[in-house]
Amino acid sequence: MTNPSRNTLCPCGSGKRYKHCCGATSASESNATTQGIGRLRLVLADALELQRAGRNEEAATFYEAILETEPDNPDAHNMLVVIRAEQWRMVEALRHAHKAGELTNWSHPDYYHNYALLIELALGNAEATNFKQTRTRYLETLETPPMRPAVTPTISILF
Repeated sequence: MTNPSRNTLCPCGSGKRYKHCCGATSASESNATTQGIGRLRLVLADALELQRAGRNEEAATFYEAILETEPDNPDAHNMLVVIRAEQWRMVEALRHAHKAGELTNWSHPDYYHNYALLIELALGNAEATNFKQTRTRYLETLETPPMRPAVTPTISILF
């Protein structure tokens, strides 16, 4: 059911305009949602600043707090990928990378590339035993336009 115009009589029968009756509740809920999204963006920005300053554990605490209230936030998952990979906590990094990819249907190139890099590191590719070498190859990969497969991948990794 769609909401009536704000200036029409409220369908509840109170005789008041919709905007001063049932519509007022909807507007305040909508405003609260908008404010919540704004707060989330501020927390993400604060966490990113901490991360850029090299205060990774503090940043990770912020990202984890976001995931407690919004477990399907792909940005928080992806930023935890970066932190955990730098700490060589690959199982956690892979778990977050997989979740970020799944949440975005693997359409975000950065998430896809991060996941591919982690897989390569986790498998211990003989040609990429040096992290700096792997990182250089990864950055070169990011500069190339992403290739979209003709078929949607059907492989999933369960943890």
